[in-house]
Order: sequence, then structure tokens, then C-alpha cells
Amino acid sequence: MDQETRAFLDRKFTAIDQKFAEATRDSDQKFEEAKRHSNQQFEEAKRFFGVVAEDLRGQIQLVAEGVANVNEKLDREVSGLREEMRNEFREVKTMIKFS
Repeated sequence: MDQETRAFLDRKFTAIDQKFAEATRDSDQKFEEAKRHSNQQFEEAKRFFGVVAEDLRGQIQLVAEGVANVNEKLDREVSGLREEMRNEFREVKTMIKFS
């Protein structure tokens, strides 16, 4: 291979190496930008779902308190009905004894 051809090929390979290095730097920068953007989106989604979860906890707590109140009211009603039935049975038993 003569000197002129060798010099030509060296220039071409050097140019290709430079273009490859530039392309690598560009793709690395784009990758880092995409990574930062992705991390930001992930953090935003994480905050959003944290807020949603906190709101759901509050709503679930309200429902649980409502259920507890209904249970207490139902227990009072049942106790009242039982007491009323006992009184009525006593009266009926008393009436039966007298008759």
C-alpha cells in the first residue's frame, strides 16, 4: 500500500472515529436526560399515589367509624328489644297465673 493511500485511509478512519465518539457522547447525553426525566416522572407518580393513598385511608377510616356507630346503635336496639320482650313475657306469664 502506498503512502498516499495509507494517509487517505488514516484520515477516513480518524474521521469515522471522531463521528463515532460524538455519536456516543450524544447518545450518552440523551440517555442521561431520559433517565432524569424518567426519575422525575417516577417521583411525581409516587407523590401522587401517596396523596391518593392518604385520602383513601381517611375515607376508609370514616367508613370504619360509620360501621362502628351502626354496630353500637344496632346493639342498643337489640338490647332494648330483648328487654321489652322479657317485660312482655313477664306480663303474659303474670296474666296466665292470675287467669
